[in-house]
Amino acid sequence: MRGGKQVAFFVGACESVSKPSPHHQTARSLVDNFLIEFIATLLIYVTTVLFSTVEGDMRFAPSLAIGLVILCLKDEDLFFPDASATVSVILYYLGAYNAPELLTRLCGQLCALAVAFAFFIDSQHAEVHHSTPLKMIFFYEWIGTIMEHLTIVYFIAPMLINAAAANATIMRKHDLTGPPNGVVAHTALVVGVLHFLLQRGLHAEMNPTATCLLAMLSIMPLDRAITALAGQCIGVIFSLLYLCAFAPRVRTR
Repeated sequence: MRGGKQVAFFVGACESVSKPSPHHQTARSLVDNFLIEFIATLLIYVTTVLFSTVEGDMRFAPSLAIGLVILCLKDEDLFFPDASATVSVILYYLGAYNAPELLTRLCGQLCALAVAFAFFIDSQHAEVHHSTPLKMIFFYEWIGTIMEHLTIVYFIAPMLINAAAANATIMRKHDLTGPPNGVVAHTALVVGVLHFLLQRGLHAEMNPTATCLLAMLSIMPLDRAITALAGQCIGVIFSLLYLCAFAPRVRTR
């Protein structure tokens, strides 16, 4: 009997040691959020810089990178990363993240910006010139940012709804199971093609941090960058206001 009790005590102790504490799990999730956003955002920044001055067929590379990020990279909850600070903020408003998760993802994205800048600062890049008037740049960035952000949000929102619950609500990613591969592939295709059409047709970046990077590397002229940032920021604000009035409808049983 004493030997059995000793074995039971040993097994219980091992289980208690091997089972991570809630604080350990939270810290692990935050580190995972940081790393996945860092890797995804760095890939997008690198392709944006490398192919910003390229004409012809290779202009699709940044859009392809966005599609591959959605398709291939996953966090521990099997959700794809945001790779965009403004998208993370909008998803936070919808309830996909709590404050620590949002801050961790933003830190990963900003670290990727710093690494990309440090990597390319000594490289020689031709400045991109377009004959588009500044007022049209503002309009293109404004409408392109709205289109891209609302598309991403309304594709992701259904993935955040627990349809099996009696009272379906939008939930945190951490409390859900990642979407099926078919849904992810559909999202990657639509978002990648939309980004290519908007970037190629309107010459719009639709990403404030990417625009800042191009301006800091003197690839984008300062007046164009300031105008583009103004259009993008107003586009993001418009998207948030639209979501305040017309948030994705959640049907209850």
